[in-house]
Order: sequence, then structure tokens, then C-alpha cells
Amino acid sequence: MANTIVTAQMYEENSFLRIPSHINFIMHILESLTEFDITLETSLLRGIDLNI
Repeated sequence: MANTIVTAQMYEENSFLRIPSHINFIMHILESLTEFDITLETSLLRGIDLNI
């Protein structure tokens, strides 16, 4: 993992991502987006294997 401020903040005790109800909220929002076809610019996908 990268040693950055953002990475450190993700693991702080009061981090948004450490609260289970907040994670469920984000998951609910992201799952609702599956009905849309979203095209990402190729520069955003560089280095990501999409063969799922």
C-alpha cells in the first residue's frame, strides 16, 4: 500500500470507512449504479485488468 496521507487517514480510529453502517451506505449507493452503463476514460483504467 502506498504511504500517503489518504492511506493513513483510512486507518485512523475515527475514519469514515471503519464504521460498518457507513460502509453499508456506500455499498448501497454503488450497487444502485449497476443499472447504468458508465464509460470510463481509458486513462483511468490504465494498469487495471478488467477480465473478471
